[in-house]
Amino acid sequence: MLDALDTLVDRSLVTVLAIDDDREPRYRLLESPRAYALERLEATGERATVQRRHAYAVAAMSDGAYVDYFSGRVGADDWMQQRELDFDNARDALQWARREGDVHIELRVGATLLRALPASLHAERMALAAACEDRLDPALPEPLQFQVWIELSCALADTSKQRARHAALQALRLARKLHGSDLDRFPLYHALARCASAAAQGGDLPAARALLDEMQTLEDPTWPAQRLLWGGEAGQWVARMNGDTGDALVRGRRLVALDRERGSMTGTYAAISAGNLIDAELAAGDARGAARSGTALVEWLRGTRHEYALTFARINLVGALLAVDDCAQARTIACEAWDKAPAFEVQHAAAAYLALLAALEGRPCAAAQLVGYSEAIYTARDEVREANETAATQRARALGTAALGDAAFDRCRAAGAKLRDADVAAVAFATADV
Repeated sequence: MLDALDTLVDRSLVTVLAIDDDREPRYRLLESPRAYALERLEATGERATVQRRHAYAVAAMSDGAYVDYFSGRVGADDWMQQRELDFDNARDALQWARREGDVHIELRVGATLLRALPASLHAERMALAAACEDRLDPALPEPLQFQVWIELSCALADTSKQRARHAALQALRLARKLHGSDLDRFPLYHALARCASAAAQGGDLPAARALLDEMQTLEDPTWPAQRLLWGGEAGQWVARMNGDTGDALVRGRRLVALDRERGSMTGTYAAISAGNLIDAELAAGDARGAARSGTALVEWLRGTRHEYALTFARINLVGALLAVDDCAQARTIACEAWDKAPAFEVQHAAAAYLALLAALEGRPCAAAQLVGYSEAIYTARDEVREANETAATQRARALGTAALGDAAFDRCRAAGAKLRDADVAAVAFATADV
């Protein structure tokens, strides 16, 4: 096999992909030879068989990779890099499975791909989530159903909180059924953690606390950080949404430590946990510390491909800068944040700070419109605002009503509720009130 590959490389039919570490080399068939090979397979009637074998091989590889992720044998960044090399293989396998109606293969590949796709590929990730959610069937093996539901709960957590909570509850239902026949407590622990996080994000704190308490009875301190992180995240969400700012800050620091321990040093995971810590610093009243941390994080991410994490970091930094009344720098960062916020479906969180920026700059009508725009999205999604966005909105409202009066502010706010995403920049970044 190696001799054959070397011959193909020498004849410029196959290329060797450059890999920076000591892993085995990877080979790629160039496009022209690939198109010719597919033609020959079609002519001999072998194409369907080869594509089927490829899809089954990718599914088996996906199964192994999924187990590896939570085992702690592979660092998070290394795992992501390894999976990225096979994104096109996974996409081809999914295409084959959908065409052939093989839901089992589609979901085996899809669940691992949901975990592997970076958040910066948001549109693809959400399309994959929707497809997996649509294909789920009670007749499928329950362990596979659990795997897909738990990954949906993670993938949807930022942009579709109600769907994420539903997915987490479905995962928990299956985990309870499977728990009696599985010596590994982690699946149930994971499902309880995701349900606790989702309940807290939805404002259902009694349910979140009960789930958290049950989860903690299952936790094994000897587990790798890849597992313990989920419980840490759930605890922080409960603290954040309950207003326990000191506890949330302590838990946020613990999450950053767990991220590093699981080998997430330079990727999206590390950036998001650092961004959440900035949010916790601001909520705890350390606005200047949050501004310093936020500035460092934005500079670290600037110019990288981690645009999703960078957008969140910029939104958090704007909140910190406005808390110390640094409107000039906040405006610059807010413009950059807004450029990507609608694409990543976080425009309502960004708009809460845009409203405060307008109010502090003496544009009360714009502030009222942006409050209305942000609130309308929260209402449409049935989502609960976090503490920092709530504080920013309340401050913008207070400044706006002081300048306009309650009636005029409410009229502008009602008009803002009808704004489209495309209209927001003109309102938010105008130099005079609208």
